[in-house]
Amino acid sequence: MSGKITRRGFLKSAAAGGVGLLILRDSRIAFGSEANSKLNVAAVGCGGKGYSDIHSVAKTENVVALCDVRQEPLDKCGKEFPEAKIYYDYRRMLDEMSNRIDAITVSTPDHTHAIPSIMAMQMGMHVYCQKPLTHS
Repeated sequence: MSGKITRRGFLKSAAAGGVGLLILRDSRIAFGSEANSKLNVAAVGCGGKGYSDIHSVAKTENVVALCDVRQEPLDKCGKEFPEAKIYYDYRRMLDEMSNRIDAITVSTPDHTHAIPSIMAMQMGMHVYCQKPLTHS
C-alpha cells in the first residue's frame, strides 16, 4: 500500500476516532462520579429565556447557583430554587463555585454570551448557550 491517504480512508479513521472520543469524553465514571448522577448547573441570566432554560434544566439536573444583574429575575428564580446560591456577578459565581458547577446556561443578551461562556469552558465546565439568529 502506498503512503498516500485517500479521502475515504481519512473519513473512516476520523469517524472511528471520533466515536471513541465521544464515548470517553463525558464519561463521569472515569472521573469517579456515578454515570447516572445529576449535573450541578448554574444559570447566568434568569429572566426571559433564562427563566425557561433553567426550568428545563431543573427537570433532570441540580440547580446550584443563579446569577443575574437584575434583582427581579433573581428573586423569582430564587424562590423557586431556594437551595441555589444567588450572585449578581458571574465572575464571582464561577470563582467561588467552580468546584461545584458541572455546567452553566448562558441566557444573556447576545453580545454578552462570549465572556461567561469562555470562562466556564476554560474551567472545564459544559456550556449551554443559544446562538443569535442570522439572515444567512
